[in-house]
Amino acid sequence: MSSKAIVTTNYTKAAETLKAALLPGAVDRFQFSKYTPEEIDAAYNKRIQELTQAGAEVVQINDYNAVAVWLPPEKTYPIARTDKTNEAIEEFKHKAKALIDKFKYDKLPHWTLTHIGKNPNELNKGSITPLVRPYLDKAKEQGISASLFAANEHAKEVYLHWGFEVLDYLILGEGKVNSEGELDPNGSGLKIYLMAYNYVYEV
Repeated sequence: MSSKAIVTTNYTKAAETLKAALLPGAVDRFQFSKYTPEEIDAAYNKRIQELTQAGAEVVQINDYNAVAVWLPPEKTYPIARTDKTNEAIEEFKHKAKALIDKFKYDKLPHWTLTHIGKNPNELNKGSITPLVRPYLDKAKEQGISASLFAANEHAKEVYLHWGFEVLDYLILGEGKVNSEGELDPNGSGLKIYLMAYNYVYEV
């Protein structure tokens, strides 16, 4: 079993892993609730393409058992563009931007972990730490931060273990979905956390 992350250009295979990992989650289930399976495949592939065209690094481990996408500090985060109207994604973009502006992440150099996921259908139980730790070490060496949005409580706890801290959070889909991402007009929505590693800037 390999313990080293490998930079890949097989973005289709990377997108397949991320879809398998993330689509069962409440956030992606809500965002793609009105999509056909074909549209979901296209959406994941398109987003990886947008990120790599913007300069993101796609890394995989153990033959795509797990995949992560990192955007370097000198690159500009690309706005997600959908082929059909998607209120959930638009709401997230609006609220995420407000938090990014609040903590100056639009003006300060930092690494961004845009996606990470482990294929739940694979038997390989290897760690995903090699997809993360080298970038955190690099950020610390460079004297800058690393940021991400944690989509659920479990993810938040994992990132806290890696040394991230919670800066703030947003609520996605309040009055539309419950905490499991199921449609519910009385739902509390989904709590998504903005988290940072080595955050040293004054707000």
